[in-house]
Amino acid sequence: MKQMHRIPDIGVCAGDLLGHLFWVPCNPKAVLTTEYGPEWYKDHPTEKYSWSSSQYNVKKNGKWTKEEMKEVYKIY
Repeated sequence: MKQMHRIPDIGVCAGDLLGHLFWVPCNPKAVLTTEYGPEWYKDHPTEKYSWSSSQYNVKKNGKWTKEEMKEVYKIY
């Protein structure tokens, strides 16, 4: 299954934490809401988390053809 990740336009700002400079999103609430949903501040049970279906910003986007799978699926 193909997946599409929605990501907001992230402006980059600088933030100081204990004298150290870090690059942070200028709009952290928009990033949190897009990534985790409008109730991003609520605790969710991790035993129900699935990496492929629990993400708020991931939507189904079709299926891979056999030819595409040869390019995108690698076994090492």
